[in-house]
Amino acid sequence: MVIFTDNSLSFAGLISMGKSSGSGFIYRSEKFVYLITAKHVLYDKQGLLWDNNMEILFQSFNDPSKNSRCIIDLKLNVPTYHKSGDVAVIQLGKVDNISADGTIKFSENIGVEFIDELIFTPIAAVEKLLVRFKKLSVGSDIYIIAYPTSLGILSSPQIDNSQPLLRKGIIANFNHHLSTIILDCPVYQGNSGAPVIQVINHTLQIVGIISQYVPYQQTWINYRDQITNVEHMNSGYSIATTIDDMLELISQSEITK
Repeated sequence: MVIFTDNSLSFAGLISMGKSSGSGFIYRSEKFVYLITAKHVLYDKQGLLWDNNMEILFQSFNDPSKNSRCIIDLKLNVPTYHKSGDVAVIQLGKVDNISADGTIKFSENIGVEFIDELIFTPIAAVEKLLVRFKKLSVGSDIYIIAYPTSLGILSSPQIDNSQPLLRKGIIANFNHHLSTIILDCPVYQGNSGAPVIQVINHTLQIVGIISQYVPYQQTWINYRDQITNVEHMNSGYSIATTIDDMLELISQSEITK
């Protein structure tokens, strides 16, 4: 039986910028700490940023009933994104030190303002906690940690949108032409950019980044009045970008540092 603790959810964050919102997560390379998300959470269809400022909300590592926040000035700290995969990265700062319990503190952050102290857990800290595309298997259990802010009714709140939700599914197959992962796991607005996780030997390993849901088309025709109505519904399947695309971006970024 897989057991998640409150602390294991604290590396995923809620992103808000202008008219766009989504999910993201923290990754640490040997030298730097990054925010990872889907490209379309940050950029519109014309390739323009939704806003020049971004707020990220995290569930507090020490107290899950509270939150930690940071603000990023994207004019000073410009994101980089993959040329074909739906993934973007923002460098949050340089690794300062790692404490005895494995939590990460960082420094040399440009354009990042910490509203509350942020201490990140090392859940996505090293490459051994990532699974590349060619190592994945159809039928494997997966989980997503995300902020589906579109769920619920404002007049009757059931979900605290400032807290992440865990969802379970499986890897249904792959699109080898696009190098994407097909999940039997429904996602909704706000899930984009969330980490897709496998649990192997009680260790959480990230395998992808949520990109979009797979719709199905439903058509209604009124033959008398010659009216056609087309609806796109959520099929319950979703698409994830691979970790390989993320690592390619980070590698390119660190070469220039």
